[in-house]
Amino acid sequence: MKNVTRSEILDTAKEYVTKDRAAQHGDMESNLTMIANLWSVFLETKIEPHQVGVCMTLLKIARIKSTPENADHWEDSCGYMACGGEPIAKKPSKGISVPTYTDMPFGQNSADPVGYVAPDMSERLT
Repeated sequence: MKNVTRSEILDTAKEYVTKDRAAQHGDMESNLTMIANLWSVFLETKIEPHQVGVCMTLLKIARIKSTPENADHWEDSCGYMACGGEPIAKKPSKGISVPTYTDMPFGQNSADPVGYVAPDMSERLT
C-alpha cells in the first residue's frame, strides 16, 4: 500500500458511499434491508439492516488479516460502517440496556457478555 494517511482513507470511503451508486447497485437502505432479510432466513435469526454494515466490515477485517497492505479493505470497511450507521441513526433511540455482572449467567462477566471461552493457545506459542 502506498503511503496513505487516515484522512485519505476516509476521503476515499466518503467518495464511494456518497456518490450516486444507486444506478449501479440500487438504493443503499433497500439493499441493506434485502440483505438483512436474506441473511435472517438463512441464519434463522433476525438480522437488522445496520448489522449488515457491521458484518460486511468484519469481512473486510478478516481480509486485512491476510493482506493488510490492500487499501481497498481499509476504505471499504469505513464505507460499510457509514452505510450501517445511517439507517440506525434514523431510528428513534430506544435506550440501550446493558446487563450488569449480576444479571449474567454463571461463567460470564461484563468483559465477556456472550460467555465465549477462548481456546487454550499456549501449546501453539511454545
